[in-house]
Amino acid sequence: MRKISHNSLLIGFSLSLICGCAHARNAETTVPSAIVNNSPVAVALMYTYGRSVACYPIPRPNKAGQGVGGPDLVSNRSYKFVAMRTSNCLSGTGIAGLNAAVRTLRSPTIHIESNQITVSY
Repeated sequence: MRKISHNSLLIGFSLSLICGCAHARNAETTVPSAIVNNSPVAVALMYTYGRSVACYPIPRPNKAGQGVGGPDLVSNRSYKFVAMRTSNCLSGTGIAGLNAAVRTLRSPTIHIESNQITVSY
């Protein structure tokens, strides 16, 4: 039977604590978003992160300019948003000038206007 020294156990335990803390620090957090659509032609929001692409249908603007729940996003990740003319984000239906590249920090509100997309927190 092999004898394990006290120092070996202490080093192994310390390494497992360090690895556990590093893993917890890199954990991804999902945050909800909201969308305020003030563009009469935008009916969906296409968003990309890395190589992933997703499409999120949005209602046309209402008189009150109220926001609606948007997609869940991952905090501290870079996203590109494009307003789309079709609800299924068909290729070629992006609206010229209505795009933004942002890094999410916490729950964002995505504002789609007639001439730009902005994000607030």
